[in-house]
Amino acid sequence: MDLSVITSDIKLLILHVFFSLGILFDFIGLCVRQSGTSSSLGTSWFLTIFFILLFVSIVVGYTTRSLLEKYRLAAVAFLTLALSFVVDNLSGLVYARGAGAALQSTGNFFLSFAIVPLILMIGSEPNSLVNQLTIGTPANVQMPNIRPPQFKFGNRNNNNANNNENIEIGGPKFGQQGPPGNFYSPTAQQAQPQSPYTTGGPTPSVPAPNGSQPGGSVLLRATALYPYTANAEDPNEISFSKGDVLEVLDNKGKWWQARRTSRDGSTVTGIVPSNYLQPI
Repeated sequence: MDLSVITSDIKLLILHVFFSLGILFDFIGLCVRQSGTSSSLGTSWFLTIFFILLFVSIVVGYTTRSLLEKYRLAAVAFLTLALSFVVDNLSGLVYARGAGAALQSTGNFFLSFAIVPLILMIGSEPNSLVNQLTIGTPANVQMPNIRPPQFKFGNRNNNNANNNENIEIGGPKFGQQGPPGNFYSPTAQQAQPQSPYTTGGPTPSVPAPNGSQPGGSVLLRATALYPYTANAEDPNEISFSKGDVLEVLDNKGKWWQARRTSRDGSTVTGIVPSNYLQPI
């Protein structure tokens, strides 16, 4: 589980905070109500437990990267069911008297504020407005193309027309982590973006382009939209984390020559997939 998937995305972080606060207020309010009556509030306890299990499932789904993508439709269905429970609870609690009812009403308001956006984010395609919207990012920012053609074999940036028979057009296959909450389809075979070309074996080693040595001039700076882990069998690739700012030394082709500066001041230069970067 990688909680940074949630904590690094302010939208997801806010929604999960609202979700957790809603469950907390609902639980405390239910305890207060139960202590003031001798009758059992079995249905209310069932709904509270249902909200807790749903929250845990959503967190696990996001932090394990692939689980939520596989069960995307089921997640939307359970979130929609939870929303109907919340609306039904509010209709009975909002006018009720007592501190317990007030706390439960507050909790259900928080739950509704979290569940509705989650339904939109999980149920929408990655190129939809709700999934492209990033707090602090202008609306006219061009998002990268994250559905490149897939190559069975051949070198990177190979534009030789004679190799067209080696090209297999299709969506990206599951590999590297993509943007949190963004999924292509319910099919497990289509998931977050991978590196621009898939070879079916070890990634072929490609020498650095001419004039793109570590000391080369910087063409532009780019922000990493998603984390990327370099292929251990290719010493030319470099890894980076979401939010890292890289200096691009050569931007020809699908793989760019870039330089990343670590927190300790050291630099590392190598090739990176261009569809993981957003020029700034």
